[in-house]
Amino acid sequence: MASVPKTTRPALLLTLLIASLPALAAPCRRDGSAAYLGKYAPDAWNTEGFVAVQQRQGVLTWAPPLWMPPRKLVQVDKDTFQIEDKTERQVRFERNASGCVVAMSMTNLPFQGKLTRQSDSRLLALEELLLGRASAAFPLLLAQAGGNPDKLVGLGQRMLTVPKAVRPAELLAVQIAQHFSASATAWMLLGEAQMALAEPTAAVASFRRSFDLDGNQQARRALEMLHLREPTAELPPLPFPFADVFRQPTPQEVTAVRQSWRARDLKPKDVRVLFEGEETIHSTRFRLRVVEHVVAGATEIGVILVPQHASRQKMPVLVEAKGVSWNFFPLSIPNGLNVAEILGEDIGIYVIVAPGFRGEQVQAAGKSFTSNSPRESWDGAADDLIAFLNVALASTPEADSERICVFGRSRGGTVALLAAERDPRIGCVVAWAAPTDWFRFMAPAGWTQQQIAEDALRYRAKMNERGGQFVYNFLRPGREENLVGVRLRMIASSPLYFADSLPEAQVHYGVEDSIVPERNGRELVRRTNSKLKAFFYPNAGHDQDLFDAPGNTRRFLAGHLSRPAEASRHTKPAHSEVK
Repeated sequence: MASVPKTTRPALLLTLLIASLPALAAPCRRDGSAAYLGKYAPDAWNTEGFVAVQQRQGVLTWAPPLWMPPRKLVQVDKDTFQIEDKTERQVRFERNASGCVVAMSMTNLPFQGKLTRQSDSRLLALEELLLGRASAAFPLLLAQAGGNPDKLVGLGQRMLTVPKAVRPAELLAVQIAQHFSASATAWMLLGEAQMALAEPTAAVASFRRSFDLDGNQQARRALEMLHLREPTAELPPLPFPFADVFRQPTPQEVTAVRQSWRARDLKPKDVRVLFEGEETIHSTRFRLRVVEHVVAGATEIGVILVPQHASRQKMPVLVEAKGVSWNFFPLSIPNGLNVAEILGEDIGIYVIVAPGFRGEQVQAAGKSFTSNSPRESWDGAADDLIAFLNVALASTPEADSERICVFGRSRGGTVALLAAERDPRIGCVVAWAAPTDWFRFMAPAGWTQQQIAEDALRYRAKMNERGGQFVYNFLRPGREENLVGVRLRMIASSPLYFADSLPEAQVHYGVEDSIVPERNGRELVRRTNSKLKAFFYPNAGHDQDLFDAPGNTRRFLAGHLSRPAEASRHTKPAHSEVK
C-alpha cells in the first residue's frame, strides 16, 4: 500500500478526530413508518457507503446511495422487515431506552454489524462526493478507509456501475492519483472513468501512467483495445476479417433475416406432458402443466398455467420470456415469474405461458426438467417462444388466440420484442431493460462492441467476464461459420431493425442501467411509430423502478388484453400446427 504523503498527515489526523465524534442525534419518531426514516452508517468501511430509509407511496424503502432503485421494505414483525419477497434478506431496527430508533442491522445484505442512525442535516462523505465535492469528501473517505487508497479505488469502481456517479468517480480518481501518485490502480480507475465520459485522450494518458507504474494488466489490455500496444495474445482464427462483423446492417441483410424467419419450420413435434399438478399464485389456484416438445430439432420445455376457475371460458394469454445470465439460471415457477410480482391478484385473469427455452432448466412443483439441446439465447429463444405458444394454444381450450401479449425482462424483453415483430397473433408486448441492438448499443460507455469482443476473443473471456456472453452467443470461435451467418444471427437478435413490425408496445428502461444502457430504448423510440410507449426512470437501474414500472405495465396489459387485438395482425401464422 502506498504511504500517505507527509503533507497530508495533519489533515488526516484532524479528519480522523472529526470522524470519531458522535453523530448528531436525528429527531426521535417513535411510532409509525416515520420512526425508521433516515440515514444509517456503519462503523467499518463499506464500499456501499451507508443506507437511506425513505418512504414512497406509503411504502418504506431501503437503499445504499449506489443501489438503483431503492428496494421496498416489507414488515414481518415489530421493527423487523425483509427486502421485498426475499425472506432471507432482513433488516432489524434497534431502539434506545426512550423508544427511538437509533440503529439497524442486516442479514444477507452487504453490511456487517450495526449501522448507526445519522443526523439528517449532516452530509456524509459519500454524499459530498456524489454532489461533486471531491476535495471535501476525499479526506473524510480516506480516514474512513483507514488511509488505504485501494479501498477508495474499490469505491470508484463501484461508482462506475452507476452512470450518474461516473463523473464523481472521475473526481475521486483524480484525488487518489494526486495523493498516491504511485498507485497504478488509481490511474487505471481514472482512465476507465475518462473513457466512460468520452474523454479518450485523457484516458490514454491515464492508462499509460498505470501501465508504466507496475505493468498493470488491465491498463495494458485497455491500450491494446485502443490499438496503442501490440497485443500479447492472438485472435483465434476466423474465416473473415474481424472488423467486418460490426459494420452496420444493410437493408438487404434485414430483408434476408425476415425471409429466413418465414422459411423456418416452427411446428412443434413430439409434444408430451411431463407433469401435471396445481400451483397457487396470489390466491389463484392454477392447473399447471410442464410440456416438452421438439422444434427445429431442439428439445424445449415450458410451463402452461390455467386458472382453475376458467371452466373452459376464453381467457387472455400472457406469455413471459425469461431473462438470462452467464450461468443460465433456471426458470422457476412461480417465484421466477416476473408477471406474478407485477400483476399481484390480477394474475388470475390470464392463462400464463412460460417457455423455458432450449438448453435451459425449468423448475416447477419441486421438480427439475432440463433440455439438453444447445442453447440459443436470442434469435433461437424467439423461435422457442413462438413454437411453445403454438403448443399452448393448441392444447389449452381456455386460451384466447385473439388476445395475446408477451412480457419480458432483460434478455426476455429482447425475445418478447422479437417474437412480437415476427408473430402477428401477438397483439401487444411489454419489455423491461431489453437489449435492442448488438452492433452498437450494448457496449459499455466509451468502448465499442468491436473493442470489447476483440478483447474477449483474445483472452478467452469466460461467460461471466466482459464480452464473454457476446462471444458465446454470436462469434462461436472454433465452429465452422462464415461472416454472413454471424451477421445475420446478430441482426436477427436485434429488435431495433424490425421495429416497424411491432404491435402496440410498452418499453421500460432505467437511466442508471449500466448492463443495458438506456440508449437501446432511445433508439428504438426514434425508429418506431406512435404504437410504442416508452418510460425512462431516472433513479432506476437494470431492475427498473419498483413502483411506477409495475403500475404502468399492469394498466397497459389490462387495457389491451381486455379487448381483442387489432384484426390487422391476425393473419393466419405459418407453422401453427402441432404434431
